[in-house]
Amino acid sequence: MANIQLVQYIQDALKKGYTYQQVRSTLVSSGWPQYEVEEAISSVYNQSVHEEVSVRTNHHVLSIVLVIGFVLLVGAGLFAITLLFPSQGGEQLTTDIVEYEVTLSSNKVEVGNKLVFTNTFRSPTKVQGYLIYPSYKIYESSTDQPVMHWEATDGVPLDGSTETRKTLLSTISPGTYYLESSALYKGERLVSRQQFVVYEKAVQPTCTDGLKNQGESDVDCGGPCKACVSCGDGVRNQGETGVDCGGPCKACMEQCESCNDYNACTLDTCHAGTCVNEPIFPCCGNYICESGETTQLCPGDCLPEIEKPIETMTRLDIINKAKRLINESKQKEAGDFCSEVPDLERKDECFSIIAFESKNSIFCTYIDGVVKRDNCYMSFANDITIQDYSVCPKITSKYLRSSCEALKMRPSPP
Repeated sequence: MANIQLVQYIQDALKKGYTYQQVRSTLVSSGWPQYEVEEAISSVYNQSVHEEVSVRTNHHVLSIVLVIGFVLLVGAGLFAITLLFPSQGGEQLTTDIVEYEVTLSSNKVEVGNKLVFTNTFRSPTKVQGYLIYPSYKIYESSTDQPVMHWEATDGVPLDGSTETRKTLLSTISPGTYYLESSALYKGERLVSRQQFVVYEKAVQPTCTDGLKNQGESDVDCGGPCKACVSCGDGVRNQGETGVDCGGPCKACMEQCESCNDYNACTLDTCHAGTCVNEPIFPCCGNYICESGETTQLCPGDCLPEIEKPIETMTRLDIINKAKRLINESKQKEAGDFCSEVPDLERKDECFSIIAFESKNSIFCTYIDGVVKRDNCYMSFANDITIQDYSVCPKITSKYLRSSCEALKMRPSPP
């Protein structure tokens, strides 16, 4: 079942105008497992298609009836013309029939390896530069349930072929599957299906493979491997610090039978025979973006913010990003960002903000407006915590420059 949090996030992003590819790239680069992202995108896509089909059906029934009547009328007219004026040359009309075929390079793929296949479109019509972008789904044969879904990023030329290589998700276990490839051409959906087998390469058993095999009495111990640790023989041995606890066994709990509350967001300890379960804050893994957590440190709790193009940013967006870059000690990046703001008034405001936030008057020099630039310099002389009078000669207005020079005479703060 798709992650509800991801589904809601994707739906909100699509409403803001972002594409499936932008959302997919942002989530995967932020650490979300690709199969969860694909499952959530598939859920959103299928839901939107169902709603679109329902709306079209309800609004176009009358149109379909009218079209059918028109077609019948035209057909009767053409039939009459054919009877009156039969064809003399035997010329036949050609139809643009497109054949779509997917060919697997091999019908056997090792777990986690690449599925390699070729897309081929055949058409009697040569259309220079026309590309078709198929979509792909992999289904588990026995249950007919989708396990993987993606959209083509490279187009396939009409009446041409391209090879595709796609790494299978690690969650796809050995078994029989089929690849369903579909493409839309002139309103017609072309579909091709190919069956293949996923297998797991046989591995020589060892004493470190994490499996109970080759006559072992437990996982990687006993039989041909080292003796297994026994933490239930009622004897203090094999380096234990207590009877069947400590050393190679579980830690001794100071007379507490068990303090594990099975909550990953608590620290479980035993004090004087009493269990104490202290909350851990912030806790990465509780699906809450708490203070101190970021998209990089805890992507499961803090969903990434999709960066807006600078042309679509509001005044508040520009101010917030400028302040954030300064707070992150990224003065150069802040200056580069302000210089790219297309609106001159907002660009001047952006430089004023980063000059004030960074307490660096050099940013005032990049302000185009004379009045705003003078005010920017004046703020450095007027601010009692800065008192930088070296900016006074840079002020254009002689009256404001005189006021700046006069500020030098005021007493320094105690």
